[in-house]
Amino acid sequence: MRSSTERGEPVVGVAVRGFSSVLVAGHSQFVGSDVATTDDRGEYRLANLTPGKYAVSVLSVQQTVLDTTPEAAQRRAIGELSRGGGVNPGLPAVDVDGTHRLAISNFATPPPPSATAPRAYAAEFYPGTPTISNARLIDIAYGTSRRGVDFQLHPVPAVTVSGRLDGASDASSMLLRLMAAGSEQFGAGSEAATTVVERNGAFTFLNVPAGEYTLLAQAVFGELTRGIGEVSMPDAPGFAGGPGQAGMAMNLSSGGLNFSSHTSKTGMWGRARVAVGTANVTDVVVQIHSPVTVRGRVVMASGGSGLRLSTILGAQPANGDPSAGFVNKFITINGDTPFALEGLGRGTYLIGLPSYFQFVSVASITTAGREIRDTGLDTSDGRDIDDVVISLTENITSIQGTVRGDGAAAAAVIIFPANRARWTDYGVDPILFRSKATDSTGTFLVKGLPDGDYFAVAVDGMQHDAWVDPKFLEAASTVATRITLTLGEKKSLDLTMSKVVVK
Repeated sequence: MRSSTERGEPVVGVAVRGFSSVLVAGHSQFVGSDVATTDDRGEYRLANLTPGKYAVSVLSVQQTVLDTTPEAAQRRAIGELSRGGGVNPGLPAVDVDGTHRLAISNFATPPPPSATAPRAYAAEFYPGTPTISNARLIDIAYGTSRRGVDFQLHPVPAVTVSGRLDGASDASSMLLRLMAAGSEQFGAGSEAATTVVERNGAFTFLNVPAGEYTLLAQAVFGELTRGIGEVSMPDAPGFAGGPGQAGMAMNLSSGGLNFSSHTSKTGMWGRARVAVGTANVTDVVVQIHSPVTVRGRVVMASGGSGLRLSTILGAQPANGDPSAGFVNKFITINGDTPFALEGLGRGTYLIGLPSYFQFVSVASITTAGREIRDTGLDTSDGRDIDDVVISLTENITSIQGTVRGDGAAAAAVIIFPANRARWTDYGVDPILFRSKATDSTGTFLVKGLPDGDYFAVAVDGMQHDAWVDPKFLEAASTVATRITLTLGEKKSLDLTMSKVVVK
């Protein structure tokens, strides 16, 4: 598989990525694989892919920096990517107008301008379309490989997109990302163009190909990926970022999803639609909003032993859309502990601890006297929320039992909420679901589920992650055993193997 220019010359050191469709929080979305780069023959290899249908893309970001942005020392070979991404303060760049420069990075170097306009190699999906909705999906199964997924890059006319931020007192050096419509949830390296804001709130994107775009200005932006997570794209040059946030989403979905989140030092956000044709686009106005801060306290329910716990307290979008941003904060819980989660956008967020943290259980999360543990916190009015109380308990639930029937020694016990409203919008790290493999004797142990009503079903181990599909849950609910858990309860439960068929 190779990438070449319109003259058939190999394109060296450019980034290529696969995107597969998965169910996240009950909704379908595309997530990226690990990134590969082309070698000196223009060839690339995407390895360690989880089975699925993939849209393959040559990434190409037109990265604009100000002339005041320092160039970083070039310490890597052409096309070499860092492990774990990270902030990239500057790159070698080409002066364009005395104020703005075009950075040279892990993308095809823009060709010389034509007699009438600049040109760019635009990002494209196989077999040569600018949008993922029109991509030809490549079906990958265990033990299979596909060759001949080739690209021939053609230069296209490009224009300048410029404008200003409205409502920002000081957004200098804030990162702006121009995303092709429909790709807003993708992370670093999937933009059509990036730029940073000038001191007076003005901005300029250089070399933008024609298309329909969403301009994103965000205090926090994130990405979901599948893969081993060794190699990823660095942040855009000029990005004035704060500490990055990263973690593993323990939802067991399709081999697991990695999520990463990036925090800007400028805590504001906004977005605007931008249509780009053959002429420069000027006077784009982006309305800027302040982010939402959620404040409150973490308390131990009565009877606590006074444990001192260090863990992550986080806010995740209920619908699993990473463009809303994941906000995580390390916290040490010692009695009545205050907290503040900063940088949230507009939407519904689930607040809590990671599902894998089972030293304590979340008994309740309230605001204004309302329980929001399972339903989430609505920030759509843009106002800070100051009265969230997270109540933890050491009274952890457990379910122990045995599965009987053919295949019991290689079964998966899936436990999911009886309330159908909870089968979607549970974030990327749901606390109300468990999928547990049985041991060689067919026994299983599930710990740490919150109190409530659940369904439990034992299925073939190959269906261990089928619970991410609401259609599976509907079918499974007809043969499942219904159980009720109370905090601290140790329940015994024997199950019989069931065959769940999704129609």
